[in-house]
Amino acid sequence: MRRDLRDKGTSKLANVGALTKTLASLQLHNNQNLESEGGTQQVPLDKILIDPKQPRRYFSPEGLGKLAASIEEHGQQEPILLARRGDKFLLVFGERRYRSHLLLQRKEIWAVARDLTDAEVVEIRAAENLQREDLNPLEEADLFVGLIAARLQRPAAEVPALLYSLRRKPEHDGVSREEIEALFTTFGRNLDSFVTSRLPLLKLSPILLEVLRQGRLEYTKVLLLKPLAAEQQKKAVKHFCSGEYEQEPPTHQAIREWVARLKGPPAKPRYQLNLARFDVDKLTESDRRRFDQAFQTLQQLVKEYG
Repeated sequence: MRRDLRDKGTSKLANVGALTKTLASLQLHNNQNLESEGGTQQVPLDKILIDPKQPRRYFSPEGLGKLAASIEEHGQQEPILLARRGDKFLLVFGERRYRSHLLLQRKEIWAVARDLTDAEVVEIRAAENLQREDLNPLEEADLFVGLIAARLQRPAAEVPALLYSLRRKPEHDGVSREEIEALFTTFGRNLDSFVTSRLPLLKLSPILLEVLRQGRLEYTKVLLLKPLAAEQQKKAVKHFCSGEYEQEPPTHQAIREWVARLKGPPAKPRYQLNLARFDVDKLTESDRRRFDQAFQTLQQLVKEYG
């Protein structure tokens, strides 16, 4: 029987109003709003916890250096957002500012601290990150999978199979396609496009996942390396992410040609025919004629090309 997610009057997935309100109340550039929400505070860096499930796992050293220099010269322009966790704080967003403070060897950082559940942290983080211009496709995949898992209160590992099923039918495991589509629409995304172009990225090897997370190659180029064995992928990554390609990224055609050379020409098929138990005398007259004709043709080919 279908488990209706709208039992309490709203759908867990389609009700995005709460998320929008929560995010609106946390507009960090509005100082009056900050005061009404409890204001800001200086938080010791050693009291801040980094979530290992944070989708954004790579931060450009060059970009962090520039941000640190800006903070050193102009100060921190906006606070980071934290969720209270006992006497510690979980970083919700603002990790670039946090890391820049570490580079500057600061002891404290300007922050907003809120009482947020794990589910609220996932939703706010998703809403914040999905607006980033530098969001890469793998981060987008991780964000949506985490968001749907939090909304449905089920393991993230189950979400990809659910989305693949909902692409083919209107309902699966108590969840409707309509609800999932509403969630994607809220963030200006499309379910079918996500399943086609984003979900497959989660199946890539650890080597290629790392390349994507670091933004070293476009995801369409990374996919060209997928058929290679692990050692060949390592060789390809080293080749295309260093040297001449650091200044001028490789084209899709260059990668295709390089992969083809690496894989080498297709192996020639080997033919074997075991006639040890084949009794030609058991053939009917018509089959015997067919066999003789085929055998003569084979002999002729072997003579010409052998």
